[in-house]
Amino acid sequence: LFAALYHALLGARLAAARRAEKTAVQKRVADVEERARELRLVATASDSDGRQLLAGVAEVEEMLRGALAVAEAALRPHAVAVFLLAPDGESARLRECASQSDKLFRGPLAAKEGALGAVLSTGRAVRLDHAPDSLSYYEGRAPVGAFLGVPLGSLGALVVDRAEPFTDAEQRVLEALAAEVTRSIEAERLLGAVRLEKEEKARFFRALEELNKTTTVAQAAETAVAQARRMCPALDLCAVTLAEDRRHRVLAVDGDAAQALRDLSFADNAGLVSNVVKLGAPLPGRPLGAMDRVVIFDHSTVVRGLQALKIFPLRAGETTVGTLVCGSRSALTEPAQKELSMLALQAAEALVRTRLYEHAERLATTDGLTGLLNRRSFNAQLEARLREAQRYRKPLSLLLLDIDLFKKVNDGFGHPAGDAVLRGVARVVQSQARGTDIVARYGGEEMALVLPETDASGARVIAERIRSAVAQARHQTEQGALQVTLSIGVATWPSTDADVLLEHADKALYRAKQGGRNRVELARGRAAA
Repeated sequence: LFAALYHALLGARLAAARRAEKTAVQKRVADVEERARELRLVATASDSDGRQLLAGVAEVEEMLRGALAVAEAALRPHAVAVFLLAPDGESARLRECASQSDKLFRGPLAAKEGALGAVLSTGRAVRLDHAPDSLSYYEGRAPVGAFLGVPLGSLGALVVDRAEPFTDAEQRVLEALAAEVTRSIEAERLLGAVRLEKEEKARFFRALEELNKTTTVAQAAETAVAQARRMCPALDLCAVTLAEDRRHRVLAVDGDAAQALRDLSFADNAGLVSNVVKLGAPLPGRPLGAMDRVVIFDHSTVVRGLQALKIFPLRAGETTVGTLVCGSRSALTEPAQKELSMLALQAAEALVRTRLYEHAERLATTDGLTGLLNRRSFNAQLEARLREAQRYRKPLSLLLLDIDLFKKVNDGFGHPAGDAVLRGVARVVQSQARGTDIVARYGGEEMALVLPETDASGARVIAERIRSAVAQARHQTEQGALQVTLSIGVATWPSTDADVLLEHADKALYRAKQGGRNRVELARGRAAA
């Protein structure tokens, strides 16, 4: 009797656990379906447990978070947020955000009110320099006034705000991010059809996963080539080319003729790669055997032995950013071409995304006028190099440079002339620095250099070389050619930390100014050891 009761109790517990598990799965599927509906993603009949749909939603949500992170780094906003429209188009809800405020209203918000409503209802970018009352997505009055919002296709809007007005260049960055997010969502819709074929789905997801891991343009190209050969083992040649300024460059290649094609660069011509970029459509449209002479890249580059060839455009929106070149000594079947065509779509997005991320990283770390590192990046680099110097007991020198009498240039010739002089001096300093040196705009007319593994005497030689080169350079402006000079202060580790080293270099720079300008002064005391 005891055993019967025990088994009955155990059976009841197991049944309850199964019911709880089933309820949890149903709840998870319902949650995923709701999130997918917000993103306009479609579930397939074979996705009974929601795993495939969950993967799609997670992919888009990761893209949204990545876009917010890039916007934060590049635009320095008070808040950056994604709002998605309800299916009826009458309201919007906050989907993702990164904000210094906890007063963002999650919604629902009227889809036609305020600055956000203007973006959603017109489908165009809206930029306001100071309109805190129009930022209706805050609970109460907005703490900032500048607003920039761009549409995410018909899905919603990507918005940023802050105290200072946004520029045209920053609007282009946000529009590019919005386009990337929209393309990501469109790509996930496309995957709904791909999932119907289990084998194709597995290969395609593997390729997509690898492409999404890439963080540089070179990695994206190499991954696209590797995934193409994995998808289609019949490929004997696979290459990715990038099109820029009427020129083409082979970014990655594998297979036949790889050695000859690696890093190949060529101008627009009558070849197939150039024509695919111009037309935005795959070529050739007929078998290779029916063509008299095939020019794939340029007339001086010959690839022999191929029986089948298809070149796919790497299209991002309305732009063709490059090509995926696929060749075989046998045949390329229609299913294989279909898979490669879909890979080309994802490879194009990866190239655009990585190029955008690289550009955003440059915006976040470089000075917009001179192209040198900005002060924030310089301070981080200086601290890192000092730690290395202390760890390995290697000398490290710091140069602070200041353009002499620069105020007279601005006052006498105007700020455009002053900007031209700053850019020219930056180019000269960069050209005189070594490959291992770190060059930055420190502020105003000041620049700074970190010289790893360089003692005081070596730093003085480099500083004198820079000073002399700047003194001889002529900078072209609308007011004519101008010449300027530099005063340079030099400090060399050992010191306790970056602040002390900077202080010694700054004092040396002050002495150079007081000593008549156009000269180099070394720090005194411990930092000059």
